[in-house]
Amino acid sequence: MVYELSGDLFAAIAVAAGVAQLARIWQTGRRVEPMQVVVLGGATMLAQSPRFTMVEPTIVHFAVAAVMLRRGWTLRYLPEIDTTY
Repeated sequence: MVYELSGDLFAAIAVAAGVAQLARIWQTGRRVEPMQVVVLGGATMLAQSPRFTMVEPTIVHFAVAAVMLRRGWTLRYLPEIDTTY
């Protein structure tokens, strides 16, 4: 359908790959983050470069690692300390 509307084979393949990724994420029961869909999908379509597509996961992993370097980033995931015995 995308190919029929735009005439761009790259866009059609990119949309098909995105839909396949979303299906896999939903199938495994994980939550789909908006950044995964909008930012990364848009960047891939704008770049139209196989090298960017291959390097993109590395960029995302480095961004996550940078967030993990902050002090106390895990505190919101820890349960409250129960002092009642």
